Amino acid sequence: EISMKDLRILYFEGPDGAGKTTRIKEIMDGFDVYCHNGVYPSLAASYDAYDRQLSYFEEVPNSTGIFDRMIFSDVIYSDICRNVKVPQSDVDAICERLNNIGASLIICLPPYEVCYSNWRTRRDAGGEYEKSEHNFERLYDAYTDLAATNKDLPIEIYDYTKELL
Repeated sequence: EISMKDLRILYFEGPDGAGKTTRIKEIMDGFDVYCHNGVYPSLAASYDAYDRQLSYFEEVPNSTGIFDRMIFSDVIYSDICRNVKVPQSDVDAICERLNNIGASLIICLPPYEVCYSNWRTRRDAGGEYEKSEHNFERLYDAYTDLAATNKDLPIEIYDYTKELL
């Protein structure tokens, strides 16, 4: 289990409506850097942003920070919403850099019904990148699979309906 007092770099992933950004805002005090990775126009633009962010942590070794999404969201959203496959070699290279800077992966994953309700409320108000209910379910399932199979980074599953991280 990951202890907050030992963390230097946190990397949050999860479907829309999972509570990532809300939880990050609650714990940001004490961290030097916050990086929010939204929808980039291309994988190349995503990688460029990730490279700049990771370079900072590599060059300033005692810095602390929080990432709000990164490579796993690119993998999941590119596959489901953009019909583009992210090369595994790219995922491996970024995960290696995340490991080298001591990042810990937090997957936010409350129950499906909670996530769906949050997503639908924001979608109906004009927000959210993905609009399709079918794709939302596929996205949630992909993050569930990631939580079950990830071996790339130290990982903690966070369900805000049950506990505080």
